[in-house]
Amino acid sequence: MSGNYNSTEQQIIPSSFKTGSCLCMSNERMLENSKIELLLAVSFLFLASVPCVIVTLLHLKLLTTSLQHIKKEKEKEKEKEKEKKKEKEKEKEKEKEKKKEEEEEEEEEEKKKKKKKKKKKKKKKKTTFLFVWPLTEFLMFPLSICIVYKYTLFST
Repeated sequence: MSGNYNSTEQQIIPSSFKTGSCLCMSNERMLENSKIELLLAVSFLFLASVPCVIVTLLHLKLLTTSLQHIKKEKEKEKEKEKEKKKEKEKEKEKEKEKKKEEEEEEEEEEKKKKKKKKKKKKKKKKTTFLFVWPLTEFLMFPLSICIVYKYTLFST
């Protein structure tokens, strides 16, 4: 029976299993399968991460372009403010010039008025002397001649 047992044993259990080579083969296959699964997992992760990377790069590009646009707008606003300040300064200078011109005109008018007043004063002096002269004619004739003489000297 022992022979029969051995013969059945050989039929049921393969010879490679007895030596342990079957275990090695299955371990190698398992390693290969796990390597393939690992490569597939890594490739799926890579494929899944590529769109994320692309999307983040696009977002970064959009952000940088929008920031550049914002900077340009701010620079334009600053330039506009500078131009407005320059215009205000020009207007202030024009106003100052107008004020100076008005002051000069007023001074000229005052000078003209003063000249007119001086002329009027001189005329008044003439009238006063002329008014005094008839009075002095009756009182003192020689004194009136001196006054008229002085009047003619000072008036010229």
